[in-house]
Amino acid sequence: MIVQLTFCQTCTQNSFDFLNMVNELEQTYPHDLCVVQLNCIAACDEVPAVIIDYDFIPNISAAELNQKVLGHVKIKEMMQEMTSAA
Repeated sequence: MIVQLTFCQTCTQNSFDFLNMVNELEQTYPHDLCVVQLNCIAACDEVPAVIIDYDFIPNISAAELNQKVLGHVKIKEMMQEMTSAA
């Protein structure tokens, strides 16, 4: 099961810590993470903002992004194990 990370590339183009973390996450979870960069997610006042799967998270720091993605990856892994075991 893949975790989808969506963010606005326009609003985050100068958020270097954020973008570095996205790159690090892509390298860490190459088979578990799908990064989607859109031109707008209608969250300009809450940058950087992301959507992880269906969860909208405004004003997220690089450290918080790392924690949230890790949490979603672990949940999906647990769900996969449960469905495989059944």
